[in-house]
Amino acid sequence: MSEYKLQWHPAFQSALQIELAKDRPYLEFLPEYSLMRKPMQVDVLIRKKEGYSCQGKLARFFRGHNIIEYKNPNDYFSVNDFYKIMSYAGNYQAEMGGSLSVRPDDITLTVICGRYPREMLRHLRERFAVRARKAYKGIYYIEKGLLFPLQIVLNVSLDPEEFIWLSRLRSDLEMERDIDVLAREYRGREKDPLYETVMEFITRANRERYEEAKGMCNALRELFAEELKEASEQGMAKGVAQGISQGSAGGIGYIRSMYRHHLTVEKIAELIDQSKEYVSGIIALITEYPAEDDIAIARRLLGGSK
Repeated sequence: MSEYKLQWHPAFQSALQIELAKDRPYLEFLPEYSLMRKPMQVDVLIRKKEGYSCQGKLARFFRGHNIIEYKNPNDYFSVNDFYKIMSYAGNYQAEMGGSLSVRPDDITLTVICGRYPREMLRHLRERFAVRARKAYKGIYYIEKGLLFPLQIVLNVSLDPEEFIWLSRLRSDLEMERDIDVLAREYRGREKDPLYETVMEFITRANRERYEEAKGMCNALRELFAEELKEASEQGMAKGVAQGISQGSAGGIGYIRSMYRHHLTVEKIAELIDQSKEYVSGIIALITEYPAEDDIAIARRLLGGSK
């Protein structure tokens, strides 16, 4: 799928904040929070404002201090992982200062994973006589019997209509059921860094599905058609074809955007009504000079910079 290892955690942190949008004003996000003076980091620490009751299904389990552990789709939440996150919570409580400055009953643990942890849950039944209770689709609680309450979230089992991003943080998406939906949700949010991070990662993780699709999904067509319409009204689209400097810069901008979303050369050429050779030439310049802005690339295209 890719020549390099995918880094799932940054996209997960963005997706998590998107899914908790309703409660976000009352939650403090601290990604890769160091639990001790010596390096020991959790994926996300979420502190909730005192007296506030979270509304979203994912956040209703939260108390004052909430440690989030994320397992990418290729990893498994094991028995050893369970004891590790329990130690995270214990160390967090111990490192917060005076005696019981953070009450143990005000700390929760949430594990977000892609596979149901049967072996780990069997161990908890046998060792602690506790069982996971299904609270919502894809969300399970163990509220009593452990040192700290534990929430298990199977992101692949979450309601895809309610958890649009977190449920699709995978590399096996389908064009119409998943990618089309994400593209619609992404429209109008292209400059939001949270949405941009998770969208770019999902498209990269599902690169083959984008490239293998015979036709682009309707929502992606609409997404880029809107950009093309706006650019065309400003004279940008034809500016690229005609080699006008500012026009070229504008056209290069949305060619760059499509390329970043991993559209194929053929698909970009189809959308802007230009030849594959022309698009390939611009992409080659963008790739060769990644630090240069669109105007500088346009000048190179026109032969104004050597």
